[in-house]
Amino acid sequence: MDTQTPTYSDDELTAALVEHLASLDRDDSYRVERVLKRSSVETTELVYFEGTGGGSLGPFVRKRIDASAQIGGAYERLFAAQRAGRRFEHLPRIVDCRRVGDELNVVMEYIEGETLGALVDRLGATPDYARELYPALCDAVGELHAGFAMAGETSAPVIHRDLKPSNIIVTGANYTPDDGLTFSSLVIIDLGIARVWRDGADADTVKFGTRPYAPPEQYGFGQTSVRSDVYALGVLLFFCLTGVDPKPGLDMREQCEARGIPTPLTDAVCMSMALDPAKRFASAEALGRATRAAYDLSRPVRPPAPAPVRTPASETALTPQGLQNPAGLPRPAASAACGLLSRVPESLGRIWNTLVCFSLLV
Repeated sequence: MDTQTPTYSDDELTAALVEHLASLDRDDSYRVERVLKRSSVETTELVYFEGTGGGSLGPFVRKRIDASAQIGGAYERLFAAQRAGRRFEHLPRIVDCRRVGDELNVVMEYIEGETLGALVDRLGATPDYARELYPALCDAVGELHAGFAMAGETSAPVIHRDLKPSNIIVTGANYTPDDGLTFSSLVIIDLGIARVWRDGADADTVKFGTRPYAPPEQYGFGQTSVRSDVYALGVLLFFCLTGVDPKPGLDMREQCEARGIPTPLTDAVCMSMALDPAKRFASAEALGRATRAAYDLSRPVRPPAPAPVRTPASETALTPQGLQNPAGLPRPAASAACGLLSRVPESLGRIWNTLVCFSLLV
């Protein structure tokens, strides 16, 4: 009699692996395929789980984080929430998370896809990102900001603090003139320096970030909040529209205009990147809605097709066949440009650069 090997879904396999890992010594359970990234406080590896019968499961991403760096706590909260049954659409599934000596070891699913940076390199920069992909990115950040609280707990926002093109994975992305930009999923990765917002705190304990995506408060000038990630989202919008990062210290509106960004989208970028957090969008979702509306305002207006001109019979002999009067064609109405923000002085940007450099040296 033929026997058939049972099949399992990815979720079933991952759940089984989580339970199995809980019952054994995991130090020698993984085979390192290659190192993806290494820094002074964190090593990221592509690994496979090796079973006792010789089989393997994977690939997975493993992060080995220096516990003394006071980072990585967001992974522990996410793991606990997922073990309790919560599911997140835009965050990776954590398979294992535990502290071993002076290290925090985190194993998570490997997301097949390409980074936002690779996507823009492949398909080019276009305002069409503002129609579908960018609002989805804002929703993904909003999911993170909703926190990892479980039933009965008070939820506190989780601030990513390192949103940039290499930390956003997009799957199934394609672009055609007719359909625009389409994609299957969008996932935010690398929660290493993410932190939970604390009511009453004056500044972050640990200062990390990537220029030009980090706002002033991330360098010790105040506590980071959801509006800190909104700042980074504004930089990401500029990147999606131009394919380059903005130049720190220069007027953002002038940079947008120099790159030919339509005025409504320029307003969204500038408001997101205001130096004062209180002047930015209040949430990632609000920025996503505003960006989609700005895209609609930025699309070229197509004039309606002209009505057929009826020629009186008495003039038929005087009018060449098929000739129409161009003056009779309707013309698209000119759009009025109105800015939401006043210009930020260039001198203030230079002062900000000096302060950032000083804070990094200290």
